[in-house]
Amino acid sequence: MAETIVVRLLGFAAVEIAKASIEVTSLSLTVFYRKGAIEAFAGGSGVANILGTLYYTGVSTWTCVSPRITVAILIPSVFLIVIAYLALDKTPLDQQLPDISFPGVKYNTINDKENVTCSSMGSRMQIKKTWILALASIAMMFFLVFASWYRFISEVAIILALCFFIGVLTTMQYSNAPLIVAEIFTDVTKKEFALGLLTLGLSAGLLSAQLMGLYVEPYLKRHCLDELGLGKVCFTRFSNDTGWVENLHCN
Repeated sequence: MAETIVVRLLGFAAVEIAKASIEVTSLSLTVFYRKGAIEAFAGGSGVANILGTLYYTGVSTWTCVSPRITVAILIPSVFLIVIAYLALDKTPLDQQLPDISFPGVKYNTINDKENVTCSSMGSRMQIKKTWILALASIAMMFFLVFASWYRFISEVAIILALCFFIGVLTTMQYSNAPLIVAEIFTDVTKKEFALGLLTLGLSAGLLSAQLMGLYVEPYLKRHCLDELGLGKVCFTRFSNDTGWVENLHCN
């Protein structure tokens, strides 16, 4: 575990750069496939965000596994994409397979596969007015800032519920945006560039917000300690790595 903040930031930046590169490449390549590819990517990203949050919260809270081990367990999962690619059936598909009983009837197997895998559900659950989700996320952000400044919410359960709600909003926005872009642009080149720019903008926004937190968090903490005088309630993280290397609620 890195002891200096600079090394931690460099490690975080490296992970974000790799993550953004994978997303830009994968999402841009979906324009060369059927619409179901974009729907599967959008739906899979949303489900992955929810499952990842539930996994970390559940394992680190309901068991005695430390947060460091909880995260380390997922390290081998980065190889799943390579395994999935190697397991793909790369033989050419025959879309026109005659039925044995009715030789004159043709079936489009690719369209049937979309119904079986439920990738077509993305268009049915699509939210076209993503600006509503964006405005709701911004409103929630300002609300949480004011809540942190004035401390008018004392129940931690309410804060967790609000954080979960804003996470749902941002996930819905990210999941629906690629579908909207795919409908707006018909040219393959423009669509590929727009999808790549969409993912790059999201990653840049996340990185900027997290870097801004390096300055905002200490300011809010000083306000809580000096002006509100709330003492230990103002500390939202451990001053050392104790809470990271071991699960404190099991001690």
